[in-house]
Amino acid sequence: CDKYPPPDGEFLEIPANGNFTVQIATNRAFTTLSFDGAYTSDWTDGQPHLDAFDCTINMMDSTPWKRLTTYSVPDLPACPADGCICAWGWVPNG
Repeated sequence: CDKYPPPDGEFLEIPANGNFTVQIATNRAFTTLSFDGAYTSDWTDGQPHLDAFDCTINMMDSTPWKRLTTYSVPDLPACPADGCICAWGWVPNG
């Protein structure tokens, strides 16, 4: 992200009481942001995998395994006009 930041003034809109979908990948090459998406799959490493996995994460069962993930957002206060920073984290169980 530090080598390819978004343009100034471009933000990810996270709507209070709404949803947003993002791409999660182990490398930017495995997203549609690089190589016209030529190296993407449903998975974060760009490889094909069986769709059976045993994982429970507090927000989304498929996080961080699936490339496209939609999150539900709670009732958050509005960000200031110049934006705000949200963080995403994952703690594996085991």
